[in-house]
Amino acid sequence: MVRRNNTKTIHQMRVAFKRFRYMSELLQTMLPRLTKKHLRRMQEYQSMMGDIQDMESSARRVEKAGRGASACRTQRCEICGSRVAEDAAAV
Repeated sequence: MVRRNNTKTIHQMRVAFKRFRYMSELLQTMLPRLTKKHLRRMQEYQSMMGDIQDMESSARRVEKAGRGASACRTQRCEICGSRVAEDAAAV
């Protein structure tokens, strides 16, 4: 379940959606109702979820800098390998 206030679930959804979009692109010739417009909108949606993760990471860095921490810690996502905020990486 995706919780809009939980960046970990948003990241998980983004990774799953990305896989779905790639599969849809591969099968597009067999799915005549799947138009280029649909694929473009899918990419835009995926990008918005990535923007949420980026904003969360930036907000954490600012918050930690305000508390005197030298840097925000990030980890590699266990599913996709991308750099994510520490709490979102624990999938």
